[in-house]
Amino acid sequence: MVQEEARRDEPLYSCVVPVESVTGNHSEELTTFGPSADAAFRQAQQLLADNYGCNDAEIQQKMAAFFN
Repeated sequence: MVQEEARRDEPLYSCVVPVESVTGNHSEELTTFGPSADAAFRQAQQLLADNYGCNDAEIQQKMAAFFN
């Protein structure tokens, strides 16, 4: 994962996804940051696949909260 330094004059967007259904830990969340909402969202999707082994259907289910 690449980490960029936040700049004061540029917005920083975040995406928070609960992962309790994957880990069993009720307080666990996945948080990503990016220079745009779309970048933060895409990074969260990628981490769900890479780090938590989620398939496309599981990712869509977890990310659906952002579209409601």
